[in-house]
Amino acid sequence: MNLLELAESIGVTGFLHCDELQKLVELAANRDVLEVGSYRGLSAWGMSIAAKSVTCVDTFKACTNGQRQEEQYTTLDAFTAAVRRYAANRVRAHLMASEVAAPVIGDQTFDMIFLDAMHTYEDVRADINRWLPKLRAGGVFVLHDYRHADFPGVEKAADEIFGPAPEGTTLVTLRWIQKP
Repeated sequence: MNLLELAESIGVTGFLHCDELQKLVELAANRDVLEVGSYRGLSAWGMSIAAKSVTCVDTFKACTNGQRQEEQYTTLDAFTAAVRRYAANRVRAHLMASEVAAPVIGDQTFDMIFLDAMHTYEDVRADINRWLPKLRAGGVFVLHDYRHADFPGVEKAADEIFGPAPEGTTLVTLRWIQKP
């Protein structure tokens, strides 16, 4: 049984390929992680298996595809159940939009940042610029839905800021960049 099958068997769901979930767990090992865009908690649950800590930022008001916001909480219960049962001592959530959370988090820095929030070019570019300064030297910045046909803004923004993805830094729709 792979990690995604395990997650689904305990009711933890989201939008990750099994190889992506495994890679996130590997990248998060022994790191303080910031996740921007948590949806139903699958990635937070997975990363918390190996991470020292996972700080999550999300409105938890996503529609079913995660790219439109509703008035009421739609994913908070699922997220809370996922992380409370399996990683409550390592996961902390900020129930707010990315642009609101950045000043709240302040000067705190992280060893890994996983960006999987809004996927328009403008939103991805703003989130990279907002959160990259909070990545410690030697840390890793990870984007989800890179080269995904439905979300071309992710690749466009990432490539403009970081350059094209070198060989060995993508997997399915994940891309990661090591900060010098």
